[in-house]
Amino acid sequence: MISKRTGYLLVAAACTMFSCNGIVGRIAIDGGIAPSEVSAIRICGAALLLLPFVVRAARRFRRAMLVPMTLYAIVGLVAAQGLFFEAVAELDVAIVLVIVYLAPLLVAVYERVREGEQLPLYAYLAMVVALGGVALCVLGGIGHISTWGVVLTIVAMFVFAGQLLLASRQPVELDPLARAGGTLLIGAIVWQLIVPVWSLPFDQFGQVVDLDGRAALSVPIGAALLWIVILGATIPYVMLLWGAIRIGAGATSMLEMTQPVVGATIAWLVLGQRLSALQVTGIVVTVIAIGVVERARMRLGHGQDWKVVES
Repeated sequence: MISKRTGYLLVAAACTMFSCNGIVGRIAIDGGIAPSEVSAIRICGAALLLLPFVVRAARRFRRAMLVPMTLYAIVGLVAAQGLFFEAVAELDVAIVLVIVYLAPLLVAVYERVREGEQLPLYAYLAMVVALGGVALCVLGGIGHISTWGVVLTIVAMFVFAGQLLLASRQPVELDPLARAGGTLLIGAIVWQLIVPVWSLPFDQFGQVVDLDGRAALSVPIGAALLWIVILGATIPYVMLLWGAIRIGAGATSMLEMTQPVVGATIAWLVLGQRLSALQVTGIVVTVIAIGVVERARMRLGHGQDWKVVES
């Protein structure tokens, strides 16, 4: 059994890796890889890496599991991932992350309207504050903000909220790695209908992208895509599972809330995506407000959303 300190380190490292996905994806996109191709490579690559866990648990899969797993794959691994990288191609990574991370608030509103679940008054006030923080992020920017990028990000936020709702309907009979591998495999099949593997621009994978960040760096496109598959999906997911078992869903959920802040910092260092003081304030305000709402939801027993909130 790992120690609690190791659990925190694993979850923190996993969240940092997840927060880099938009940044590394943007590197590949700037190098000429289409956002849909980046999404397809990420899901198909991760599915291959987790395939052994699916094979090992093959006898435990049932026909009744196919519908919820397929819905989750289409919504969370095709639509959500595709929209996320399309938005990253249009907007600064930090703005995309902070808007997408409003998804748990939409889930809380859904639970209030559909199931009559009541959160404390301070949680609803925190939702309003979070919206104000996002407004600062979008309206307080340096230079032009892509309207289309904002629209894509808002749609992605709603789709990620759907992903969270579908996550609670996944088969509990399977262990997390087998369940994740199964949904990834379904998502990979769907992506092959959209972006077949033979249509990928393999000839561009060896090209190098020069970055405009604080340090003069050059990154091969192939290396960026490998990061997205291995260090941006498979490994951090496993680390998240191991760490969360030790520290609990509540602490894990709170650590996940740091992703927009970490993502904004790394995007500034690596991509040179500068934010105004108002935008930085908006990100911090939004993250704190979402944390307040998540903590209130945790007290009502919603402790499993962290398993799927990753970009």
